[in-house]
Amino acid sequence: MSAYSIYKCRDGKIWIGTFSHILTFDPVSGLVTPEKKTSNVIIDIKEDKKGNMWFCADDDGLYRYNCDKRSWKKYVD
Repeated sequence: MSAYSIYKCRDGKIWIGTFSHILTFDPVSGLVTPEKKTSNVIIDIKEDKKGNMWFCADDDGLYRYNCDKRSWKKYVD
């Protein structure tokens, strides 16, 4: 599996965008966890001031992960 985007958020968790998944890597435990299946390559990952994670998928839209509520929302199709 190839990584196309990587982002370390403020809590130290590392988010990884692949061809069809969003994964997290916990550097303390060494565990990689699949968080979301997508329809296309995740080309960019950012964190906003509120701690939400944003994921841009090539030709599939924009996803937001609300870390507090542990919920996903897709914005563009």
